[in-house]
Amino acid sequence: MATVGVSAGVYLTGSPEHDPFAWSYNLGTATAGYDQPIRSGGRCFVPAHDSAMIQAFALNSGERLWKRDLGLEWPLHGRSQTVAIDGGDTVIALAQLSEGLIPMLYVLDGATGKTRWKLESYDKDDYDLHVLDRSGLVLVGSDDPNEQHVTAFDARTGKERWSQSVSVPGSITAIGDLALVGSTALDGATGKKLWEQPRMNLYGDPGEYISAPQRTGDAVLFHEQGKKQRIDLVLRSARTGQEKWRIPLSEIKAVPGSNGTMHETPPAAPLSGTTLLLPRLEGERSRPTAIDVRTGKLKWAFKGEVGSADRDPDPVSTPDGFVLPTSDGAVRLSAEDGTERWRSKGGEDLDIDSAGNYTMVRHSHTARLFQRRQTVRILRSTDGRALWQGEFKSSIRKSAPLAAVRMLIFLDPQETLRAIRLTG
Repeated sequence: MATVGVSAGVYLTGSPEHDPFAWSYNLGTATAGYDQPIRSGGRCFVPAHDSAMIQAFALNSGERLWKRDLGLEWPLHGRSQTVAIDGGDTVIALAQLSEGLIPMLYVLDGATGKTRWKLESYDKDDYDLHVLDRSGLVLVGSDDPNEQHVTAFDARTGKERWSQSVSVPGSITAIGDLALVGSTALDGATGKKLWEQPRMNLYGDPGEYISAPQRTGDAVLFHEQGKKQRIDLVLRSARTGQEKWRIPLSEIKAVPGSNGTMHETPPAAPLSGTTLLLPRLEGERSRPTAIDVRTGKLKWAFKGEVGSADRDPDPVSTPDGFVLPTSDGAVRLSAEDGTERWRSKGGEDLDIDSAGNYTMVRHSHTARLFQRRQTVRILRSTDGRALWQGEFKSSIRKSAPLAAVRMLIFLDPQETLRAIRLTG
C-alpha cells in the first residue's frame, strides 16, 4: 500500500508546512528498470523498460490500482511503448513476443488493467506506437529501410481505420490530427497524403530521425535539414506544408554511440504561449533569443550570464515564461519581454524540469563519507518561492515530475514513486 513519510535514502532539508510526502510507493522488482511515469486524468501509469510490466496508481491517494505483467518483451530501442488516453480510462501498450519477435498491440482498461482487445502486428518490424490526440486512433508502423507502412486502429474497438505506405521511410510522429511519417504528412483521420518535404528527414540511419514537432495554431514547428551542416527550425502550415519562416537552430554534430557514430540531439527550443526561445548558436546568436512563433521576428535576447562552454541543460517553458540554466544555477524570464523574475542557485549536474505551475531544480553534491546526493527543490514558477526541498541518496535522475492539482509526482533514484502535496 502507499505510505506517507520518509524512507531510507531521503533527507529533508527544508521545513515545509505539510507532510514531506502525500504518499509514496516502492515499485519493487528492481530489475524492471522503470520509465517516465505517465499521467492521464486522475491516474498515473508506470511502465518498465526491461520487462512488459505496467503499474497503475490513483493520484489522490497513491493506491495501486493494478499491476499487469504482459509476459512479453518490450520492442527495441530499450524503452517501453505505452500511451494513456481518455482521461486514464484506456492504456495502450506495444509489446513483443519473445519467440519470433512478433509485436503485439494491447489495449487495457485503465481502471482494472484487463485486456479490452489485442492484436498481433502485420509486420514483425512494427515497433513504433503513437496516438493521434484528436481522433483517438492508434498508429503502428515499421522501420523498413525501403518503405514505411503505417496502420491506424480505433483505440476503443481495435477496428482498422486506414492503412498507408510511404516510399521515403522514417519514424512516425503524431501531433493533433497530423501523422508525420518520414518526410510525408498524412491526414490523421483518413491516412490521405497531404504533402512531402524531403528536408524533414534529417538523417538516414535508423533511430536518428528527428522531427520534434510542436503544434501552434494552424501551423507546426519542425526540425529540418538546413545549409552548411545545420539544423533549421521551420514553421509550416499543418495542412499544406507551406513554409512560413525558417531560422537556424544548431549545427549537426556527430558523437560516438553504443552502435557507432550517432548524431547529437539538437538543443531544445521551448515554446511558452506565442514566444519561442532559441538556444545560442556559434556565429549566429551569442545569447538565448526569443522570437514571436507566428512571425519569426525577434522579441528579446537574454542579457544575463550564460552557462559554460559545454552544452548546458535544456531550458524549459513555464506558464508565461522560461527557466534557463546559467553558470551558477537557474533564472526565470518573462516570455513577453525577457524580464528576470527570480533566480535559484544550482550545483553540479544541474537539471531543470517544469510541470504545471511548478519548477523542479535538481543538482548533485558530495556529502559525508563521499556519498553522492541529489538535492531537489520545487519552486513556484511565478515568483520562485521554494515549496519543498529534499535530498536523495543518489545523483541519478529517474523521471521528470507530473503535476496534478497542487501535487507533484515523480520517480526518485531508488525507483520509489513519490507524491508531494504543495500548499503554495
